[in-house]
Amino acid sequence: MRHKGVLVVLLALAVQVDPAFDLRDCNVAISRSVQALPEPDDDDREFGTHNYCLAQCDINDCCHDQRHRGLTNTSWIKTILDNRLPTDPSHDVTLVTFGSLNRLFTFELIRRRWKGPVVLVIPIYVHTKKLKKESEQAIQDIKLKPWSNTLAVAVYISHTEDYYSTPFRQLKKDPSTPALLPLNTLRNIAIDLATTYYVFPMDLDFVPNVGLYSTLVSLIPFIQHIPRAAIVVPHFESLDCDRPDVPKSFAQLYASLQAGRIRPFYTQTGTLLKGFPPGMRRANSRNCFEPRSKFYKGVWRTGYQRWLDQSARGWQGFYRLPSEFEVLQKGKVSFTSLKWEPYMLLRKHERTGSPLPRYREGFVGRHFNKVSYAIELRAMGYRFYTLRQALLTHVPHDRRTDYSAAYDKHKDAMEKVLNRHVRELVPSVQRSQKLRYLEWKTLSAEERALVSDGVLCNRSTVE
Repeated sequence: MRHKGVLVVLLALAVQVDPAFDLRDCNVAISRSVQALPEPDDDDREFGTHNYCLAQCDINDCCHDQRHRGLTNTSWIKTILDNRLPTDPSHDVTLVTFGSLNRLFTFELIRRRWKGPVVLVIPIYVHTKKLKKESEQAIQDIKLKPWSNTLAVAVYISHTEDYYSTPFRQLKKDPSTPALLPLNTLRNIAIDLATTYYVFPMDLDFVPNVGLYSTLVSLIPFIQHIPRAAIVVPHFESLDCDRPDVPKSFAQLYASLQAGRIRPFYTQTGTLLKGFPPGMRRANSRNCFEPRSKFYKGVWRTGYQRWLDQSARGWQGFYRLPSEFEVLQKGKVSFTSLKWEPYMLLRKHERTGSPLPRYREGFVGRHFNKVSYAIELRAMGYRFYTLRQALLTHVPHDRRTDYSAAYDKHKDAMEKVLNRHVRELVPSVQRSQKLRYLEWKTLSAEERALVSDGVLCNRSTVE
């Protein structure tokens, strides 16, 4: 078995695609005579309103003094750095991300690997004089960073008491615990600040493979003809705290999987991929701690085994994921795939004019904030495709060790928000199915084949 694994690694190395390869070279005929699609309903338009909430005072109820509209001429958000380059917005992709100051160590590597525009949103706590002073110094340091083609903004978090943060702090018995961050609000801000038609939302503790940006840009001629397309990039995690393994390519990832240094995110390798060791156990380190490996539902729907097998053959392009979980059938939820949380390339506005759904800002702190978004996209009729060869790697970082009653209680609270969100989405299913039918009628035969199957570009001689 060991020799077989080595052979597969050599094959994966042998079939690396020519760096000059462009997905547009694929023999896929795409009709350019696309008919006009119907205008979206008013219910679809409402997702385009720009209203931001920094704190919740009840379930799905924003605190009155923490609700903000607009991103200019405000006191709660500040531009730190903006040196974005001119671009054609219809044929470019912006990486949109957010993270606190202690996570910026990964941004240096992200910036080296992602050659396109980036929007970075940094939450800044300013509820004490000490924090405010430290934050202002950090902002001045960021201004000196050699980050090109980057917009970095600071969002000031001044509240200390709200519906979730107060009980969380009380259960921890630590009055110095900062307020829980409005993660989905930060994601919405980052997406709204992007000027390109396409965005790739990603958490700041993940790093893309080299060349992901150029690959996503080369997909645009294809996905612009797929209504409501979401291109999924599989994500993994490095298991070495002191010397994290962050692969530059699929071939490097394959070797790391064989060595047990990397695994699918929060999942034992053998659960999703056959023939690989379960992964090394993280050594005790003051820098990071061993994560749980029980959240395979968060990634398994991405289709890791098919992705691995086809990528090892050198295939490019993307394939469609099973359609049974794209729409909540007849108002029922498939709980086997409910907690899926993919990272996706998305279009900000469809050809119908319908805007990209917004992250639900009722989710604060950890748990279900990305899960809820995938559910919403499913309810709105999005089609999901997995991108071969592409990958993200989670870089270990400081983790809290006191997973006490405070975290369990907060998880329960966020699950209630999730369940309410799912119930609210049920009426959207019938409307999205109707819109998908109207969209389908306008597509050419070539475009229908593209929607159904994705793009296969087999540049390999290995079968």
